[in-house]
Amino acid sequence: MPEQFKQALPPATPIPERLGIKVQLGAMSTKDAAIDLWQLIRDELPQQSRALPITISRFKGADQAEIFRLRVGDFSNVPQAKDFCDSVEKLSRRPCWVVADQAQW
Repeated sequence: MPEQFKQALPPATPIPERLGIKVQLGAMSTKDAAIDLWQLIRDELPQQSRALPITISRFKGADQAEIFRLRVGDFSNVPQAKDFCDSVEKLSRRPCWVVADQAQW
């Protein structure tokens, strides 16, 4: 690349890494079951779940059946994610746990 172009480029700005705090609401044997679970939770907790993005990911460990994980979020911090889980567990009696490790997605 010619020197004049190199000088005209601004220095690269690093993109901050997102912590990506999510909560997991279940692990089902089918994608449809994961979608159904999310719909039930949305019906039970419309205010808390309205704007939350969901992720349904396929996972298959060695010698395990395939599962579909239902995860919700990006939460700003762990206490916010725990508050959401507390609401889910209290109002719908469904399990919920915070997942803040990106390697698990």
